[in-house]
Amino acid sequence: MKESLASKYRPKSFSEMIGQPLTAVVLSRMVEAGEVPDGLLFSGPSGTGKTSAARVLAAELNGSADDLSVIEVDAASNGGVADVRSLIESLRYSSGSKHRIVIYDEAHSMSRDAFNALLKTLENPPTGTIFVMVTTEPEKIPETVQTRLTEFQFYRVSPGDIVTRLGKIAKAENIEASPELLSILTERASGNVRTAITSLDQVSRAQITTADEFTSFLRETDTAPVLFSALLTGDPAKFYAAFDEIMLSVGNASVVAAQLSKLIRDLYVLKAGGTLQLSGTRAQARSNIAQRVDTDRLFMASRILWDLKTRIRVSDDPRGNLEIALMLIAEAITRGKTPVATAPVGSPVTTSEPPKAAPEPPRKLSLSDIRQRKN
Repeated sequence: MKESLASKYRPKSFSEMIGQPLTAVVLSRMVEAGEVPDGLLFSGPSGTGKTSAARVLAAELNGSADDLSVIEVDAASNGGVADVRSLIESLRYSSGSKHRIVIYDEAHSMSRDAFNALLKTLENPPTGTIFVMVTTEPEKIPETVQTRLTEFQFYRVSPGDIVTRLGKIAKAENIEASPELLSILTERASGNVRTAITSLDQVSRAQITTADEFTSFLRETDTAPVLFSALLTGDPAKFYAAFDEIMLSVGNASVVAAQLSKLIRDLYVLKAGGTLQLSGTRAQARSNIAQRVDTDRLFMASRILWDLKTRIRVSDDPRGNLEIALMLIAEAITRGKTPVATAPVGSPVTTSEPPKAAPEPPRKLSLSDIRQRKN
């Protein structure tokens, strides 16, 4: 069975870690100095390299990350008191390696009693044993445990780093993928490197090579620019026609709202002079819209969408809520403007003419004027 790309391209050293430069440097120097703490806490969003970093740490400490030197525990299914006691018992026996790394994945899933059972071992671990608690929810780790761990925070990886990583993998694997397709996969991953690489694996197996093929395969289109452009016209007929067509294809009001939110974020970036990790028609569509709307009106639109996110989750009529929000956005971004598209065809054109000057009052005749008339 072919190995997945996400597994094949896991970082094997600190230098291969992406998006976490400070963590990689600090851990590397700790290893070099022989000053790695007995307890570590790796916290951050999924797919940012926490577990991979723990495995790299084990490999750097022992020269390899074999099965005996690394114990990985899925705390979601093995986070009870009995599981902790069984682990502690196994640590009494040597692994044959200089260091033994215990990795607790999803550590926040452990029960409080399990944490209490592990506390004493965290305070005085067996010689050469290092605990790495990995979690996406550090606030659920008891304070008594956190104070005994050295925390490293992992952050969502930037789009630029992910696109570069996907490009290198595609080149190494001879995968044909257009730059725009890699940008779409990156955008959909939302900073999760593992998700992005898995998506590249999937499109490769499906022999999808372009952005158009990808959106067509998923029956997705770049609908947000179409809808926003219709709002910019201020023409209700154009807006409702675009809205109805998009809802027929997407069918989910929350998805449409999310796409609009991402579009507005892209427009903010362009208005600020930044660049997007997009190309082709998607980039051009956003550039065209950015030239037609100012930042203040984008801010009003984003506030309306932010309020909609709360309402749409609990509403019995999400489409109706979205429709109202879009009408408010249309009013906000066209306020004070009279788009040509809104004027009925054939309507009279009125122009403002300066008021006519009032006639001068008749001048009173003087005595000399009367004499001149008589003569």
